[in-house]
Amino acid sequence: MKIIFSRPPRKKILIFDRNFPYLFIKTLKNKCEIMDVRKESINLFVLFYTLINNGLKNIKKNYIISYIKLVNPKIVLTFIDNNFFFYEIKKFYSKPKYISIQNGFRNHIFYKILKKKSLKNLIVDYCFVFGEINKRILSKFIIGKIIVFGNLKNNFIFKKKKNKYSKDIVFISQTTNSRDFFSREKIILKYLKEFCEKEDIKFKVYLADNNLENRYKNYEIIKKSNNDLPKKELENYNLFICCDSTLGYEMLSIKKKVVFLNLKKNIKLSNGKIVKGLPFGYPKKIKKDGFFWVNTNKKKLIFKTLKKVLMINKKKWNKIIRPYSKEFMVFNYNNIKLKKIIKKFL
Repeated sequence: MKIIFSRPPRKKILIFDRNFPYLFIKTLKNKCEIMDVRKESINLFVLFYTLINNGLKNIKKNYIISYIKLVNPKIVLTFIDNNFFFYEIKKFYSKPKYISIQNGFRNHIFYKILKKKSLKNLIVDYCFVFGEINKRILSKFIIGKIIVFGNLKNNFIFKKKKNKYSKDIVFISQTTNSRDFFSREKIILKYLKEFCEKEDIKFKVYLADNNLENRYKNYEIIKKSNNDLPKKELENYNLFICCDSTLGYEMLSIKKKVVFLNLKKNIKLSNGKIVKGLPFGYPKKIKKDGFFWVNTNKKKLIFKTLKKVLMINKKKWNKIIRPYSKEFMVFNYNNIKLKKIIKKFL
């Protein structure tokens, strides 16, 4: 843990939690201060200020509120939309505008906690979400203006007028290092190998985590570049396969061909816990299998779906995915909606 002795500088924007895309912070130039909330660092000036004014009671909560008061920002931003405490801060200190930005799809546990926490009045000024389904659900539990704008990182991907697409298929790996999740991927990789040999095409594995390279040593891989940069290494591919990856929905939002294969609904982790694999479209309830998604282990159906998506022309594909993109992940070029809100209050 890093120890900081100086008073935090006054800034117009305070980033709540260091886990925030650097690329976006860079566009804000020197207007930001970052507040660590996971013990990466502790500011002794803020700590003593908190103890003098509030004592030891609720020290963590009061430390965060003291930090915000000392920075005196116009806006407090977070990319960690599943930190429920963020939605309670406005009750204790309402001066800044509070903005949360969705950074991943959530499972049933998140929505269960959200429903319970909502009884404490979760409040935010603006909540930016992936798609319409997120807006409808969160509107029931969070007080504030909820705006559909897609994924902040993905919105930095620049549109190109002309692309020469590779015929190779790209499988998007999971970020987790759990062997239990990899057991699901092994089935898909086996099917992909057989399908590609049959169709005389190649497939590659995109590493969502480069530390897991050894796991895919038997396959041709595409390494992940800087986490905050547009995914240039993927822009020349047009067909992606994934389980329930957020990146899969991102590719769908920019009109890439994507097939979602959720072959196991329940996954047993090494610690004994059961995790539900997210079927395509969760938390919205849609039919089990569709034009570009499959929720069974049936090889025949998987091959049929892969072939169908592979052969469809771009115009027809765009028409099919339009309602799904709006529902689950839109594309807001260069984060225009968010930038307008920030500019408004600065």
